[in-house]
Amino acid sequence: MYKAMLVDDENLITEGLKNIIDWEKLNITVLDTAENGKQALDKFRKNPVDIVITDINMPLVNGIDLLSQIKDINENTKFIILSGYEEFNYAKAAISIGVEAYILKPIDEDELTKVLKEIVLKLDEAKSSKKINLKKDTIFKGILNNIATKQDLINSKEKIKINMDNSLYVTSILLIKEGFTTIDFKYIEKTEVLYDDYGNLILVNSFDKNTTIKEIKHFYEQILEDIKTKYGYDVLIAVGDIVEDVNLLGKSFKTSNIVKKNILISGFNKCLTKEDLLSDIEMHFENELNEINRLIIDNDKKGINKYIDEILDNDKLTPQNIYDFATKVLILYDNLKAKFKIDNENADVLGSTIINVLNFTTLDDIKTYLKHKLVYLIDHIADESIKLSPIVRRIVKCVNENYNKDLSLKSLALEYNVNTSYLGQVFTKEIGIQFSDYLNKIRNSVAKDLILNTNKKISDISKEVGYLDTSYFYRKFKKYYGVTPATLRELQDY
Repeated sequence: MYKAMLVDDENLITEGLKNIIDWEKLNITVLDTAENGKQALDKFRKNPVDIVITDINMPLVNGIDLLSQIKDINENTKFIILSGYEEFNYAKAAISIGVEAYILKPIDEDELTKVLKEIVLKLDEAKSSKKINLKKDTIFKGILNNIATKQDLINSKEKIKINMDNSLYVTSILLIKEGFTTIDFKYIEKTEVLYDDYGNLILVNSFDKNTTIKEIKHFYEQILEDIKTKYGYDVLIAVGDIVEDVNLLGKSFKTSNIVKKNILISGFNKCLTKEDLLSDIEMHFENELNEINRLIIDNDKKGINKYIDEILDNDKLTPQNIYDFATKVLILYDNLKAKFKIDNENADVLGSTIINVLNFTTLDDIKTYLKHKLVYLIDHIADESIKLSPIVRRIVKCVNENYNKDLSLKSLALEYNVNTSYLGQVFTKEIGIQFSDYLNKIRNSVAKDLILNTNKKISDISKEVGYLDTSYFYRKFKKYYGVTPATLRELQDY
């Protein structure tokens, strides 16, 4: 059985996780629990586990730092991050370090089970691969991902084309436009050719110690010209850092992955290094997201498609700005999907959709993906609205516009001249939750936005959204988002 550790400063969460998941059926045993990141780190050092499920906001050592430190100990440990806070900075930090999933509280049992099944499958595959003799290209990929070493190459006793000692080393990624079949690199000395999981080429090269940066870039520019001349392919070469040890090729590979994202604005037929990248400008896209939200609610499919084009065709955006915007749109999509109770059977969890969009290499792919998601949302919001009876639509509209007032089912039933008991039954049947729960949900949603986007006192926000008792507001807020209002505000500055 694979071993797991549950980490959360709230005992109710860890105990709940132990009970809601059929761990034995998944071939997992919960070896231990911890109340904070420091305790988890100490326990991991004594008894390592295969899977860590952790809250993101904890005292002493938070979830992101815990992930980073455990990855330094064992790169193969799988992580699931839990959080009541959906802001992109957290998802981005977790994904950049290497996390399997980012799941929002309150935790969905089916979503967590699905992720755990995928992790077990990966662990099974990794276990099986260890039984097979490693081939050279597998070892090289292992070095690029920091799970193999130069010694593994030596032990393989296969012919290695690069110099193994006293050299400079560079990893580059070749993105080749559609129509790519094969390219002959045999004429290029000191070159190992690999393929990544997306069919792109990876070159690992060694150079003499006295080779200059200018000469190394010229070397790759010549490869680019040869490919264009001999094969007619459009290609981008993303060149990684120059390192002085085979075991550091992972650092070079990481940089080449960052550089390749620049294809969103550079296009093909370029040879780029990190020095060619634009400096990121800080953009929050608050106004743009508000407009997208309005267009969705207005069922304006043409407007949404046009607006996505307008935003992403801005030549001042850097690749990172583009990926940030796309990810924030996906977070908005996920929030609205939950708000309107829209579920499609094969829907990806939020973390998976973010990882998906971060792997796109063209601006058109990102545009198409976002438009598809948002149009899907508009269609299904319209469907959900049609399903509601006229009286329930009026109640929903009234709550959305007057959530801060003293609303009750009884007063609304009186206003619309219907029986209170009947109205309650119809509302619960069509909306899926009782009237009081829906009112609290809307109030807390507005409160969340005010906490994140204003400097207002939390006690004032409580009153502004309709709660006269601040302590009651705190309890309700934590129920919906898994953290207190004060903690949520602190998380912004993480």
